[in-house]
Amino acid sequence: MKCGAKYGIDEISLEELPPKCRCEGIIKPDIIFFGEAIPKDALIKAFDMANRCDLMLVIGTSCVVYPAAELPSIAKRKGATIIEINREDTMISHIADYKLRGKAGEILSKLLEEIKNLP
Repeated sequence: MKCGAKYGIDEISLEELPPKCRCEGIIKPDIIFFGEAIPKDALIKAFDMANRCDLMLVIGTSCVVYPAAELPSIAKRKGATIIEINREDTMISHIADYKLRGKAGEILSKLLEEIKNLP
């Protein structure tokens, strides 16, 4: 986290935890932790894609943390189909075209099998 170097998953050793960078700083995963801001470029791209998508999968989120929680609403206003996969209703359940309740991994595995079996 000192120098901002990026590593591929195959370049990181988990023999020492947390993994260390060449600069001796801690290697941070390329994810957004709670309380961190989404990088501006990523946010702009997400809003652009929400405006242009035909289908949005909303998986395993409470949809209460903004600005990301706004993406399904943007897509819906532009005519996209919204599929929500979650264990329970969320703040966007009322706009979802399909609500698939259960564990995301199990539901996604079943969807993949169904897609593989399409003619």
